[in-house]
Amino acid sequence: MIVGDAIREYLSSVQRKRDARTVSGYRQRLGVFAAWCEAEGVTLERFSKKGAYRIIDDFVEHLSSTHPGKHGLALSSTTVRGYIICIKMFLKWCLDSSDEFEECINPIALRRVEVPAIEGKIVETFSDEHIRGMLAACELSSTDYLRARNRAIVQVFLGTGIRLKELCTLTVSGVILDPEDAHIKVFGKRRKWREVPLDEETRKALGRYMRKWRSGAQDSATVFLNDEKLLPLTRSGVEQLVEKLGRIAHARGVRCSPHTFRHTYATRFMAAGGNPYHLQKFMGHESFATTEKYLKTLPPRDIRAALRRVK
Repeated sequence: MIVGDAIREYLSSVQRKRDARTVSGYRQRLGVFAAWCEAEGVTLERFSKKGAYRIIDDFVEHLSSTHPGKHGLALSSTTVRGYIICIKMFLKWCLDSSDEFEECINPIALRRVEVPAIEGKIVETFSDEHIRGMLAACELSSTDYLRARNRAIVQVFLGTGIRLKELCTLTVSGVILDPEDAHIKVFGKRRKWREVPLDEETRKALGRYMRKWRSGAQDSATVFLNDEKLLPLTRSGVEQLVEKLGRIAHARGVRCSPHTFRHTYATRFMAAGGNPYHLQKFMGHESFATTEKYLKTLPPRDIRAALRRVK
């Protein structure tokens, strides 16, 4: 049985349950794995052996030697982990969900496929100077519309910590600008809705943009549009915008990306005396362990003090 054939069946089964970007990631990683299996003569039946887990070890060795990471450096532990998780999910699907392929997979060998831990890595957050510089860069945009939109985007990221996809899918009906209860409703991971409060600066920036440029829009319309005001702003469009604002602001020593805003929101929230369990809820995390990963830039003393405030 050719591994690539089984992978195609797997991708067909999951594309109805995952968003397009996630499936694209699966397809890329499993495509590399399928090509290696074909080149090495590895069939799906090889995974019925007790030592089948060593096949994954051989693939990782091949991956590390032929697929350099950014700037020619070794692949990061995060990238390697992503490949192994994808492969293990595929093999588990073969075992549990496919009558055609289940007999090719040895469950004991599958359990022995180890998912490596991610190396400890602190994500640098935006400083106050970075934020001031990016907000000033927004004012250099070519039109009144872009100035208002870009400033609102920066403030929403900074003031809510929402994910990139959540910002791009935010709808007009999901923006509540009542000064007594300002918040947004976002559709997050695992198809769950949540409400995130707006601070005063974010409420004002978003309100100015909404009143002038989204007044009269249907409730289901997306809040942020592209430069021509014709189509919803895409994720790549937002990523390019944040990178551009960072360059104009000369924001060095930090990655200028929407996800960096998410880390910045978390650390600013806690540094201001926020409740860590409220932070977990606002960020849409299933467990507090995930939230803690966003707090590595805070001094341990500050984290302990925050935890004491809720005990």
